[in-house]
Amino acid sequence: MKMTGKIATIALAAAVAGSAALIARSETRSETRSGADPGALSALARKAEIQDVNDATFGKAVLKSTSPVLVDFYADWCGPCRAQGPVLERLAGSYEGRVKFVKLNVDMAGKTASKLGVESLPTLMLFDRGKIKSATVGFHDSAAVRELIESNL
Repeated sequence: MKMTGKIATIALAAAVAGSAALIARSETRSETRSGADPGALSALARKAEIQDVNDATFGKAVLKSTSPVLVDFYADWCGPCRAQGPVLERLAGSYEGRVKFVKLNVDMAGKTASKLGVESLPTLMLFDRGKIKSATVGFHDSAAVRELIESNL
């Protein structure tokens, strides 16, 4: 059956929202079964606030940071970006004091995103002492984000 108009838009929005929720639930279950020690699980469960940055604050927050910084380039309208956010919030708690997590809305800070060549979302970039150490595009589960961070520390 072919759907058109408003019904198709509603169905698509429901599918995207359902996929994001399914990804988040699946990831939480896989972290719980991973065999990690209980202390690590409590750190994973503790969501951390991720700092918002923009064109004006990016230099100080990221480029001049003395610790490594993982930047999440996202947009509010991007389904995979909405799924990536909770993954990063859980991981930020486990890297507290070692890696700083920030997010940049490309619709509000297009100059910075463009200058860094961000063309697809979500994009994650790991900076260390103002230089890009690694970059990746698309949704990544917590294991992939951990690997991105650990392989560059």
